[in-house]
Amino acid sequence: MKKVLLAIGNESYSNIIRNRLSEHKEHFLIPEQKVMHHRYLKEVVELEKTDLLILHDYYLPSDFDSKEGVWEWLSYIQHIRELYDDSIRVVFLCERNRGDPFSYLNW
Repeated sequence: MKKVLLAIGNESYSNIIRNRLSEHKEHFLIPEQKVMHHRYLKEVVELEKTDLLILHDYYLPSDFDSKEGVWEWLSYIQHIRELYDDSIRVVFLCERNRGDPFSYLNW
């Protein structure tokens, strides 16, 4: 069973995903813990022993402007990959324009 942490920042959007995953209770466990700001993300991921992290770049509040935020997310995802050696899968929900730094990544 995979433990899924929702770090979306929008209750309606989170509920949609929570309800869909709840249809597969034998595969996914969704803790009640919610991440409502980017600054608490690292702490909650560690606390919850997350297997799958679902993020939303627009709805999850952060202390960065939109241009800085792109690089902050890239840095955070790289940090997760290095720290947890790919044991945490990250689902990054976003809507991006052409030329955005995410479109040039070669993971």
